[in-house]
Amino acid sequence: MLFKVYTKDIDTRERVQIANFSFDSGKYIFSYVKNIKDIINNSNVSLFGNFIDLDKPYESTELFLSINNRIPQNGRRKSYCEENKLEALISELELLKHTFGVLETDHFEFIPPIDFTKNNSIEFKIAGECYHEYKNNLTDIKINQKCTLEIEPDNKVDKYAVKINIENKLLAYVPKFFSEDISKLLNEGRKFNCVISKIQERSYKRGLRFLIKIDF
Repeated sequence: MLFKVYTKDIDTRERVQIANFSFDSGKYIFSYVKNIKDIINNSNVSLFGNFIDLDKPYESTELFLSINNRIPQNGRRKSYCEENKLEALISELELLKHTFGVLETDHFEFIPPIDFTKNNSIEFKIAGECYHEYKNNLTDIKINQKCTLEIEPDNKVDKYAVKINIENKLLAYVPKFFSEDISKLLNEGRKFNCVISKIQERSYKRGLRFLIKIDF
């Protein structure tokens, strides 16, 4: 299983892939993308954890602690699995796949492979800074509220940008790591079912955070 590791450029707020993380033949492998030096020179991004060597792949027979710490542990793990109807004995990699390894305290995300050619679903956070046209009306948003997806071809940040709208008002955008696939499928006439799946209080930063679920 291969995860693409993304973070945010602090200046532009754009998501940037900086590394890959995988499990193969009994080994966990973390390595930065080939153009990581160019990314560092041209973007305001951080390296991940204690992986400071840009050129070598890091390998281990045990899950790296800095990655393991990004998934729910102990009692929190049990409650997370119950809340999301997951098996109690789910593996660390499957749990990473469900959570994206997201923490409140940084911008790193571990994005799993998604097969958009099959019937499937994805769920992701849209912890935007302003929520666009809903920034002053967040309490109007409800769980299971339907959303629509709309291509925005003239977007200057992401040429595959897909807007997430509620009642024709912009709430957020599909994350860049999914936007290309979803944009192409929308252009082909593919239909998606999109809803607000969860609403969470944000402990580290003030305000609310919304989770979007897309069935395809």
